[in-house]
This record gives sequence, C-alpha cells and structure tokens, in this order.
Amino acid sequence: DPSVYQLFRTSVLPMLFAEKARRRQRIVRLWSAGCATGQEPYSLAMSVLDEMSRTHAEMVPSITGTDIDRQALAVAKAGQFPVEQLSHIPSADRHRFVEVTGDRFHFRPEITKIVRFQYLNLFADPPLRGVDVVFCRNVFIYFNRDEQERVLEVFWESLARGGFLVLGRSERLLPSLTSRLEL
Repeated sequence: DPSVYQLFRTSVLPMLFAEKARRRQRIVRLWSAGCATGQEPYSLAMSVLDEMSRTHAEMVPSITGTDIDRQALAVAKAGQFPVEQLSHIPSADRHRFVEVTGDRFHFRPEITKIVRFQYLNLFADPPLRGVDVVFCRNVFIYFNRDEQERVLEVFWESLARGGFLVLGRSERLLPSLTSRLEL
C-alpha cells in the first residue's frame, strides 16, 4: 500500500523527528505487530534511514517486527526474498538498500542492523513499551470485536507520549479508544 508509506514518510516521520529533537531524544522505536515474513519492518527501516539522511537527523532507530507465526518469523529473520518482490520497493530504496543475488534479494547491513524479529502473542505476552510508532495493518481481520479491543488497548499502553498508531484500511478504531487518540 504505497499511499500509507508515502504518508508515513511525508507526515509522520517529520513530525516524529521534530518532536524527538525538541525533547532532545535520539531513540526512535517502531513496532510492526503481525509482521508476517518481515517486509513491513524492512520497509519501515528504509523509510526511517531515508528521513535521517534527508534531514541529517542523528537518531538511533530500532524496528521490531513481531508475529505469532514462527515459520513466518524464520523467513523474516533470514531476510532473503524472491526478486519478483523488488517491484514493491521504490526505485531509490532498491538502489540504496538492496542487494540482488540471482533470483533472491536481501537488505544491506545498514537496514538489517536496525531491524529485529521476535515471537509475540498479542493476547498473552507483555507488549513492547515506549514505542513511537505501532504499525498493525491487516491483522484485525483475524480477531473478533472483543479481541480487537484488547489489542488496541495493548497498543495504547505501548505507545510513547505523542506516538502514532498505523492501522490497515479495513481496520477501524473502536469508540472506547478513539476518544483517547487524535485522528
């Protein structure tokens, strides 16, 4: 969904970096909840590094991808993807952050060193804390309304003050949370 990443790059990251600078903070923490095979955390890493380069910001980024599917996490950790998926990565990012070997590609060390993956059950495990941005896209389709509300509460507790929650197009905030969030 290129429009989500475009908005993330043009609006969210500049606001986040400006607020971090205002508070004299350098650590930027992003969480991709339900990351599957890892494309989203790697995309977030490219976006963050691009913004740092563009603005000369001296941030210390950390991107964590979590999922309940251990096989998907193994693929994410391996970081090797079919070359056919390159078309989903903007050209400038491909040239800067990607290396192709035969019919596979992987990300350069500047990306892989800031991305990590871990198993996390959103209903049973302690969530990440102090996160600046939570991405949870196309995950709610697997949950009923009560479960969605529980997960949204987890994200609320995870977000740092002034943090951002990014959901998929099909996901809707529940009334119990919308009153606490600025839309």
